[in-house]
Amino acid sequence: MASVSGTLQRIKEDLEPFLPDESILSACREAGHRWRERELGPVRTVHLFILQVLNFNTAMTHLRHLAKAAVAAPAYCKARMRLPLEVFQALLVQSSRAMLDACPPPDSLWCGLRAYLVGCDFGRNRRSPAISAAIKRVGSRGYRANAA
Repeated sequence: MASVSGTLQRIKEDLEPFLPDESILSACREAGHRWRERELGPVRTVHLFILQVLNFNTAMTHLRHLAKAAVAAPAYCKARMRLPLEVFQALLVQSSRAMLDACPPPDSLWCGLRAYLVGCDFGRNRRSPAISAAIKRVGSRGYRANAA
């Protein structure tokens, strides 16, 4: 039986099999995103973002160590801000469908429960108007997404 930590480590080491380049590019095209090929294009930026989240939302300055590449925090931040929210939403839908297809009900239960996990990065970074509109502050309890 596979362990969660072992599986997570395998994903961290090589994201490509789990999040193929074509899935990211397809999500970008569906969102109407236009980009130039550069060092931090959509594929590299999304992979770095997933790596950051999988490492407990590590600091942007730490990504260069995790990615084993020269990644400047300001450049990564700007690259992330260039990606529309719809790209991440489309990738979340794609990954959710893939997980459901891989383990359809009733086998998709964990301890008799259906588990859902959505990670969000509501950190200290400046938000675009689209993201701000999608997020609503809920008192001292944190944030929740507005119904679309």
